[in-house]
Amino acid sequence: MRRVEDEDAANEISAKPTPPSPTPATTPTPQQEIIPSPSQVKSTPPPSPHQSRIGQPSSTSPQQPPSHDAKISMALLN
Repeated sequence: MRRVEDEDAANEISAKPTPPSPTPATTPTPQQEIIPSPSQVKSTPPPSPHQSRIGQPSSTSPQQPPSHDAKISMALLN
């Protein structure tokens, strides 16, 4: 009985923190796969390389990717 209870408790504890963890971890994974550039640029500091690469259109370009990112993110979430 003690074993089962311990397992149950572990499962409950695991189940609770597990859902929140996999949710964020799973969400970024698909996002990165679909839109690795926007995702990384948003979270990571790859905007520097992006800006350097783009140069002048850096202002316009960064604005466009976020829009796509938001749309794709919303689509994934929905």
